[in-house]
Amino acid sequence: MEKIARRTAVILCELVTIATCVMLIAQGVFNDKLLLAVVTIPLLLAPELLERVCKCRIWTPLYVFCVLYCLGPMLGHTLDFYTWIPHWDKVLHITGGVVFAIVGIFLFRLLMGKETQKILATAIFALCFSMALSMLWEFYEFSVDNLLGSDTQADSVVTVIHSHRFTDVPGEVGTIGPIESVVINGQTMDWGGYLDIGLHDTMMDMILETLGAVAVAALYLWDRGKHPLIRFSNEE
Repeated sequence: MEKIARRTAVILCELVTIATCVMLIAQGVFNDKLLLAVVTIPLLLAPELLERVCKCRIWTPLYVFCVLYCLGPMLGHTLDFYTWIPHWDKVLHITGGVVFAIVGIFLFRLLMGKETQKILATAIFALCFSMALSMLWEFYEFSVDNLLGSDTQADSVVTVIHSHRFTDVPGEVGTIGPIESVVINGQTMDWGGYLDIGLHDTMMDMILETLGAVAVAALYLWDRGKHPLIRFSNEE
């Protein structure tokens, strides 16, 4: 039954991804959306690849969860789930923090030996590993937006800005606000504030992923590592 659940999850997600690629090509869409869809095809095999390469066994619910997580960014960006489903992006980032931290725990045990008793060191490594991957993802979004003109780092509307540029006194910070409208090249933008191009989104994403990783690290410390979700093949 577990094998069926695993295969079914992978096959269904692969079919969705391939169908999305075909749809984008038929529509003449050859941009970052198609790139993400293509990358998702091999990415869905990551859990199985991890098991084969590292000779481990992922807890089946976690295995299915990881496969669905790999599909999430493509659904959000390519099929506009970010627009149609509230907080889809934030849920993915929290989930990413959890998944990466669990993988980090296994990698630490792989490097140090599965019998390692360094519980605190394992938790810290898992937290740092998850945060590092979160940072790399934000690097990807920043690069794609600047190279391809996309908008993966969602904009935010802010009504108050604090900056040294608003005062001539060294060391002091000036404030402007509440901002009700912005004029760009003579055209008034009635957004109800100033358009922040990605900073708030990036920082919130990294904070959420860190919180997910912190939760996993805390649970690992509480459990004392007695119930790893990714086990070595020869481990009881």
